[in-house]
Amino acid sequence: MDRIWTTGAPGAGSLPEARHRLSAIVTTLRVLQTDTAWECRAADGYRVSLEALSGDVADLSELARDLEGDLHGLWLRAAASGAW
Repeated sequence: MDRIWTTGAPGAGSLPEARHRLSAIVTTLRVLQTDTAWECRAADGYRVSLEALSGDVADLSELARDLEGDLHGLWLRAAASGAW
């Protein structure tokens, strides 16, 4: 049997080798599942934070537009009254 494809002693048989490889694959999949679950939870938390930040930016943008309108109105009144 080709030694590249086996991890056990020569002549140990295919079944123990297959069980060993399957066990390694299952372990790897469990690690990936755990990592993926953590990354999904982190992404959900990031998404919630980003949505909150986006709402804050929209609120600040609206306030800035209101302030700009108020300042423009005050400037027009001051200019009309000859304040400068």
